[in-house]
Amino acid sequence: MKKILIFTLAAMIVALPGYSQSAGKKVEDKASEAGKATGRAVDKVVDKTKDAASATADGAKKVADKTEDAAQATGKATEKTAKKVADKTEDAAQATGKATEKTAKKVADKTEDAASATSKTAKNVGKDIKAGVVGPPSASDIADAQAKGRVWVNTDSGVYHTSGQFYGKTKEGKFMTKAAADKAGYKPAQ
Repeated sequence: MKKILIFTLAAMIVALPGYSQSAGKKVEDKASEAGKATGRAVDKVVDKTKDAASATADGAKKVADKTEDAAQATGKATEKTAKKVADKTEDAAQATGKATEKTAKKVADKTEDAASATSKTAKNVGKDIKAGVVGPPSASDIADAQAKGRVWVNTDSGVYHTSGQFYGKTKEGKFMTKAAADKAGYKPAQ
């Protein structure tokens, strides 16, 4: 199930305009981390459920053993005593069922939370890709942008480069027209 979610998210991101391999890798990494976190949370809940079930089984076995010992020792078990034991056993079974139901709900809630976090991460990466904020572009992206007369906006520092060593090379940035960069409040690099 986790792999299906990861591959579905990755396929959705690949289909977005402006997709690059580095952004796809970021999405895969984030989705993989969220999937692993979900797996760890589910594993913990499963382990706790197994422990609780084991403790309940041990307790029920101890009750059954003591009941048998008492019946053999007295040799006379009355119908009333047998009914009380049956009622207690039924109550214990119902309590176990309720505990299991609560644990299953907790597992479902944790899984839903993890899936929501994965979805939010994928949406944020998708927004960055649509906005053009995907980190340093490839050499062909740089050449294409220069041919179109675009500037490289360093979104971290708020300045833009028309050429030079920082054109398309800063960690965070995007290509824009000079007019759009000026309108957005970016300043030319010194």
